[in-house]
Amino acid sequence: LPDSLRALAVSRRRGTMVGNHDAHPTMWAAGPAAGGRALGVEIDYGQGARTIDGLDNAILGSSVLAIGATLLVGAFAVT
Repeated sequence: LPDSLRALAVSRRRGTMVGNHDAHPTMWAAGPAAGGRALGVEIDYGQGARTIDGLDNAILGSSVLAIGATLLVGAFAVT
């Protein structure tokens, strides 16, 4: 459990964090437990990260295509 997330849980608050652990994208969730301790869970976030990267690329590609089409139509409309 990352130190900052552990400190959050020990202070009686809940939180989540995404980072790398052993060179793999990882998501942690933590909350307070009895006795001033932290209760946490770690899951592999690799598939989710790849999905988000794919969506980012699709959005970028469609934006470039839309801008290019708009410029092309605008160039023909002006001439």
